[in-house]
Order: sequence, then structure tokens, then C-alpha cells
Amino acid sequence: MKPDSLPARIFYWLSGASEQSLRECPAWERRKYVAYGATVLVPSLFALIASAYAVSTLTDNWAYIIPIALVWSFIILTVDRALLATYRAYQSIFRKGAQFGLRIVVAALMGLTISHPLALLLFRDTISTVLEKQRDADIAAARQEGTARSAAGLVGPR
Repeated sequence: MKPDSLPARIFYWLSGASEQSLRECPAWERRKYVAYGATVLVPSLFALIASAYAVSTLTDNWAYIIPIALVWSFIILTVDRALLATYRAYQSIFRKGAQFGLRIVVAALMGLTISHPLALLLFRDTISTVLEKQRDADIAAARQEGTARSAAGLVGPR
């Protein structure tokens, strides 16, 4: 990838590195920052897809799905980029711990937005079967109670 190409510049920006500084660096250093940028881009793309699916389970209106998914993806991208851009090897252990804790929280939120909709999708048939059985049991219980009330001569609402 050429150092001045648009994809390289996007990855440099995502990694929080200065494009001008990286022009002076050897190729292996530029590749490292392209990889850092990719580590910011990939989770935000996963967040976009997962949140779009999660919102689509609630509504079919794309006017809601797309903006919510884009906002969530932007939040993940911004937090990841800020953490990467502000990380310094010489920081105190407390500062590194705070950044690590924030990243864990973001990872947990991403995990929920990815795993929960995926679990719903994968187990849709099982969930529907269980819900249908529960609904049938509730209807049978209501019929049985209604029959018992009729037989006892109690008519009308409870």
C-alpha cells in the first residue's frame, strides 16, 4: 500500500497517527499503523452490522435502523480510536489500567450487541417452539378455568 494512497491515509487517521510523521518513517512502521487502523475499523463494522440486526428485530423501518446502527458504530470507532491515539508506553500503570478498563467495557457492550442478536437469530426456531408451547399451555389453563367456573355456576368476570 502506497503511503499517500487514500486507504493508507484513512488507516493512519483511524490509528491516530500523523500522516506527515509517517511519511518520514520506514515502510514497516507505516504498515504497523495501517494494522492499528484496521483494528479500529473492524470492530466498528461489526458494531454496525450487529446493531442494525438488533434494531431490525424491533422494527422494520429503515429510517430508524440505519441511523441507530451508524451512531453505535461511530461510538465504537471513536472510543477505540481515542484509546489507541492516547496510549503511550510510558504512562503510569493506573492510566493504562483505566484505558484497559474502558476497553473492557466497550468490548462487553460490543459482545452484547453482537452475541444477543446472533443468538436470537440462531435459536429463532427453538424460541418460537417454546413460546408456542407456553401460549398453548396458557390457553388450555384459561379454558380449564373457564370450564370449571361454568360448572360451578360462576359466570362473568372474576
